[in-house]
Amino acid sequence: MNLPANITAARLPIPMSDRLEVARRDGCCFHCRDKDGPWEIDHLQPVSAGGGNDLDNLVLSCIPCNRRKGSKSHSRFLDELSQGLSVRVVAFLGNAATEAVK
Repeated sequence: MNLPANITAARLPIPMSDRLEVARRDGCCFHCRDKDGPWEIDHLQPVSAGGGNDLDNLVLSCIPCNRRKGSKSHSRFLDELSQGLSVRVVAFLGNAATEAVK
């Protein structure tokens, strides 16, 4: 497949069939285990770090977790979560709350 120079294969849309498979497989937020959603599809290894759209790199993520994780690796994000702050509280308060805790 020939793609425009500014589009990589990893940036292609995730097919709906893959999205549904990830949702069925995970059933809740991969990061915080929230079961209420709403959810998005997240890349464990960010696309910006070379992660692709293969199923083993995709997880279900609640919006607060996905926004907070951003382009961080999953392990770096878990390190932040292990500091004891609720990801939902941090997401609500924004980056200023994270800076104040440091």
